[in-house]
Amino acid sequence: MNPRFKAFAVLGPFFAALLLYLPALKFGFIHWDAPSPVSQIFMIRRLAWDSLSGMVSFFQPGSFSPVAWLAFALEYRCFGFSPAGYHFAGIFLHALNGALAVIFLMRLRQSAWVALLAGVFFAVHPLQVESVVWISSQKTLLLAVFSFLSLLGYADFLETGNRRGYVRSFFFYLLAAMSNATAVALPLVLIFLHYYFRDAFRKRAALTIPFFCVAFARGALIFLSCRPEGGIVPLNAEVLAGWALTPLWAIAVCAKEVFVPARLEIYASLKNMSWGNPGYLIPSLLSILALPVCLLAGKRHKILMAMTAWYVAWLLPAVLMHLWDSPIAARYLYLPILGPLALAAGAVSELSGRTRNVLIRTGVAAGVIFFVAVSCLSTTREMARWRDSKTLWAAEIERHPLNGRAYAEFGSVYFEEGNIEQAVKLLSKAVSLDPDEPVFSNNLAAAYRARKDYVKARELALRFLEKNPRDARLLIQLGMIESENNSAKSEDYFSQAIRADPENPLAWHAKGCFYLDKLEKPAEAYPFFLESVRIDPYQPDFLIAIAACSSRGGFYDQAISSLRLAVELEPKSVVAWYNLGQLLRLSGDEESARKALEEAFKADSVSGRGGGRADSYTIGFQRD
Repeated sequence: MNPRFKAFAVLGPFFAALLLYLPALKFGFIHWDAPSPVSQIFMIRRLAWDSLSGMVSFFQPGSFSPVAWLAFALEYRCFGFSPAGYHFAGIFLHALNGALAVIFLMRLRQSAWVALLAGVFFAVHPLQVESVVWISSQKTLLLAVFSFLSLLGYADFLETGNRRGYVRSFFFYLLAAMSNATAVALPLVLIFLHYYFRDAFRKRAALTIPFFCVAFARGALIFLSCRPEGGIVPLNAEVLAGWALTPLWAIAVCAKEVFVPARLEIYASLKNMSWGNPGYLIPSLLSILALPVCLLAGKRHKILMAMTAWYVAWLLPAVLMHLWDSPIAARYLYLPILGPLALAAGAVSELSGRTRNVLIRTGVAAGVIFFVAVSCLSTTREMARWRDSKTLWAAEIERHPLNGRAYAEFGSVYFEEGNIEQAVKLLSKAVSLDPDEPVFSNNLAAAYRARKDYVKARELALRFLEKNPRDARLLIQLGMIESENNSAKSEDYFSQAIRADPENPLAWHAKGCFYLDKLEKPAEAYPFFLESVRIDPYQPDFLIAIAACSSRGGFYDQAISSLRLAVELEPKSVVAWYNLGQLLRLSGDEESARKALEEAFKADSVSGRGGGRADSYTIGFQRD
């Protein structure tokens, strides 16, 4: 085929994605359940050896993504707190994936027409919106980029025997594995590449062993990162039944979503899951019947087998890793949907190529145009609800009024804005919908405490503590509640929280706050703050607390050093800049003090909060 058309086929999905997602450049940051890389993972804000090593050792529950953290760190150096830059990075990565998908399909000896159609479908499909416009999901986009590059290198090795292709493939797989946990699926895809290229797999099976070793190590890291949060579910009959049922159900349901999207929930948990429930049984039976047919038909049509294997291989790890929280979500379908879309593109090409009837060809072309147009329109509408946090969660509640997680997230948005009454209302609704979720109750107790309704806050926290007696978050919450009137009980709760989770920096920090604020014993508070900084050295509030203790003890140089690091990590912290200016003035550095106080004034003008975070310390003043 004409090389120019091949170039057009590669660039078509790239520019289609760029143009379609340009409105997202006006969107803001989105409040979410996990720490936002830009607003809450502070280590990305400095490129130094200690922070780089921290990215490698940072374990967010269920996640180990040092390459993603490094990417966010580079973006922060370029864009700061401007969300447009991060959105552009996500859009560019998605457009690049559309182009790489076309190249990959052409390497599988598909025609440029088929690859172009599949690439365009992939680029404009509404299921991709969540992965593209949610900034925290860039690790999914990075996984896709490195996975495509790895597979292209491996295909080059299988076709030409070029060892550089194998080395290139393994290198990019390492980057993929350090971007997103779903990379454990790639070695399975390599096996099907051997079959697809009719490689003597038995003779060269050992070539996939290094990839499986990396996948095994990545799986071990998932296990280790889940353990501190209790994320590992013990094996029993229910768990084993879920592992058997849910993947089969998900294969059928997600395939339906590719062609008939039904607006998946952002965070949906499975209820009444059992083999006796027709809602799970029927889709599972369809999967059991369809998969063998596709695999057997693959003997004559290798692309059918390859794309079926692609879909299943990339989907199953995401489903199994999130089996008990949210196994079905659009963000898990980013790579898997290429399989069904490529098969659809192949079917369109086959139907059009087998007939010379002008009407049929015109009908096929009209059908393709209609599908692309509807996909673009649906993507635009889906994208609009990701404009900001309030729009997102309001739309999610409107679509799924029984989703407790949506109410909880919406309530947290209002809580951070200072609208406590609205936060209490939404969080109460979340608790009523899901009364067994401790995070909802903890947040509601915090809202009651902020409203100074200590009786309700105490009752709620104690009720849920009976169900989760070693939940450090609830123990910390109770310690803060009791600190208003009962110092002895408050100290005991903080001590219990430390014993329940000794690697929780907030437990150590809370006890330090208790000694510093309530008992006015900075010397006793200092070791607790020091331990919180050891566990999380990149949290500005912990550094501000260290500085508060040091300054009260007369160690101004140490306090200034802590505050300089705090303002580097959080340039918008009014408290950190103000305290730094006061200490610099006390140390005789009037010029630096004036600049620091000017920065405090600028930050205060921007935030409009008049004093920064409620859990920060202003030297010489009491906390709010």
